[in-house]
Amino acid sequence: MSAANTFLAGANMLGYLVAALLFLRARRRTGDPLFFAFAAAFFVLGVDQIATLLTGPDSDRLATVFVPRLIVFSLLIVAIVAKNLRGRAR
Repeated sequence: MSAANTFLAGANMLGYLVAALLFLRARRRTGDPLFFAFAAAFFVLGVDQIATLLTGPDSDRLATVFVPRLIVFSLLIVAIVAKNLRGRAR
């Protein structure tokens, strides 16, 4: 893997972690659990980016790379649906 690819993967990971921190700050201000779900999702995506970088260039084909992504997107779908159902109950 070239140095440029490694640098970009690190920048991508840093972006995910900064987004997670911003969603945690929003969660603290509003108390909305949807923000915590987004923060957790972006944190897992950041960790997944590190794992993908450490496993090598062909790691995108491994099933272990898709499991965290599946968890993240499932978490987001569940959080959004729960938020919409709570909104209708009011």
